[in-house]
Amino acid sequence: MIRINVTIEVKSEVRAHVVELLREMSELSRQEKGCIGYEIFENSRLNNVLMIVETWENEALLAIHKESDHFVRIIPRVRELATEMCSQKFTDMLP
Repeated sequence: MIRINVTIEVKSEVRAHVVELLREMSELSRQEKGCIGYEIFENSRLNNVLMIVETWENEALLAIHKESDHFVRIIPRVRELATEMCSQKFTDMLP
């Protein structure tokens, strides 16, 4: 399994739009083969910080996800709106 944690910082004026984009991304990604989980979290203390936590069966299915229409359309837009965006990838997780 592969887990990816993406931390996104946004300005308050674009936060609602970014959340809307991420919700769409989450809904569509959960329908993909190999997606075990795809959740969006909002920081209860820092209003400008959001997080994506996604889990995939394997690297091949994750690669297909990164080429999906919704990924190609939504993630570059989120990157444009974010003030900062970073990810951490974890592999060989125990089931």
